[in-house]
Amino acid sequence: MSNKSWRFVLEIDPIPAPRPRARAIITRGRPIATVYNPSEYKKWLADAQEQLIQQLGPDHPITGPVAVNLVVTVQKPKTSKLPFPKPDIDNFVKAVLDAMTDAQVWEDDTQVGQLTARKQWGAIGEITIEVTAAGDQ
Repeated sequence: MSNKSWRFVLEIDPIPAPRPRARAIITRGRPIATVYNPSEYKKWLADAQEQLIQQLGPDHPITGPVAVNLVVTVQKPKTSKLPFPKPDIDNFVKAVLDAMTDAQVWEDDTQVGQLTARKQWGAIGEITIEVTAAGDQ
């Protein structure tokens, strides 16, 4: 059995995926609601995508079911006494999986059938991602 796997290291401060924000605008005299993400998050996604694209090998997008192991390292502030970084881990995961989809690492993050995630403090912010073809686990 082959052992198809990919490893990515993003040298970037992790940020959580925010809830989309809504605003009302007037167009043609009628109010409509639009949804948007904050500019800080858009910039983070662009930076993460750029790093992912630079690390992509020749065999992408990845097809078929995959397992993902994700380690989110957040730079610890000098004053924090928390055992783990805030916020919830699922918000960090969503941001990373969205960046991977947008960078065309895979066809879609619905391919992720198994996910292991850990958040931790560290000296610098960094995200380590290991993707393994599901048939190779």
